[in-house]
Amino acid sequence: MKKIITYVLAALLAVAVAAPSAMAAEHDAATQEEIDSLRQSLELANQELNLQKLDAKYKQIWNKGKYTMLGYALQDMGTEFTPVLKSKYAFFISKGTTYYFPKRPIGGLVKIGLDMRWTDISVARFEDEKIASDNWDVIGGDNGDGDDDSGILDRFNNLGRWCLQASAFGVGVNVGVAPLSMFDNAAKYLRASVYFHYLPTFGAILVSEDGKTEASFAYCNMFDFGGKLTYRAISVGVEGRWGSGMFKPLEIDMDEDGNMGMGSGDKIKRKFASTRFYVAFTF
Repeated sequence: MKKIITYVLAALLAVAVAAPSAMAAEHDAATQEEIDSLRQSLELANQELNLQKLDAKYKQIWNKGKYTMLGYALQDMGTEFTPVLKSKYAFFISKGTTYYFPKRPIGGLVKIGLDMRWTDISVARFEDEKIASDNWDVIGGDNGDGDDDSGILDRFNNLGRWCLQASAFGVGVNVGVAPLSMFDNAAKYLRASVYFHYLPTFGAILVSEDGKTEASFAYCNMFDFGGKLTYRAISVGVEGRWGSGMFKPLEIDMDEDGNMGMGSGDKIKRKFASTRFYVAFTF
């Protein structure tokens, strides 16, 4: 009987000693689980915060998609039967929007964009040795023959050769790269891009020389390929532009009595090529 009582007391003592240790171990395990959960939540929160900061950084670099271009061009115009004419001067203005994707750049550096050239208007003047355009310096002045009225008519009939091209809803692809976007300084805003467009274009040519005036009009298929460097909201770039159209000439004649006559001729295929330099403002 004494042995039994001794065994029971020993078992109770062992349980009494082991219970606090087991409870402490369970408490330590629960505490460790809470710590691990908090650490994991903190890591996830830090990752989300870093992604938000990164997205904000990419937005600063890439978000400016609308642009306005102002530029000067060197333009050539010719047909299969006449020598190529070179522009005396040419200017243009363009407006467009680039829609870049994906949201986060590929490799943190590259984005591909749908580039819409909403409008593009260019004016060029061509001149060769046959054009008596020097009489257009002073409106209403004497051209040297003593006949002011005749001089005015001569001036209106010797305006030179002009070309107007108006494009709308041009569509193309733009590939942009921000090579320094990994830095946290002002250099991250530097971007380079190349692009290509197809531009539906209305073309008009005015030829006014040797006392005759001729105008011709056509739908032209125009293309361009170029590149630009962008820093924040300002870009500088260069592009090549080419295309052709079938022009229907409309001739306007005025006889000595002041009577005006009009006539038309066969369609002529005219080809265009130009190199254009520009400054662009993005917003």
